[in-house]
Amino acid sequence: MDQDYQPTELEELQDLYCDLHKSVYGVKARWYQPTSVEQARRDLENLQRAGETVWAEEERARELARDSLVRQLTEIVQSGARDIDTAIRWLRDSLELADSCDSYLEFRLGVSYGTIAALRAQFQNLPQQS
Repeated sequence: MDQDYQPTELEELQDLYCDLHKSVYGVKARWYQPTSVEQARRDLENLQRAGETVWAEEERARELARDSLVRQLTEIVQSGARDIDTAIRWLRDSLELADSCDSYLEFRLGVSYGTIAALRAQFQNLPQQS
């Protein structure tokens, strides 16, 4: 390939569309072939709007998953776990993820990365069970 090659604006927009499509839907739109710069711009705007909807739905799902995790951990602590680490270990055991790290547990539960560390800090302020 020629090192001096510069893609056209249409090619750049096509590449942007394919990459954004992957961010929105999880798969690159390699089939996408706009016929004009104007069409590509319109399609990108529409895809961006669709992405904003998808990303808002994903964020809401993570919030609901976090709320569910807080409820589960609270119930486990109230059921006798002596501290948050024990509650997390019991939760892992119940999900057959005893050897998993926090990030994998977060992935499986559908919460944002770092949620478990934040909840550990939050639960440290709760009274300890005897």
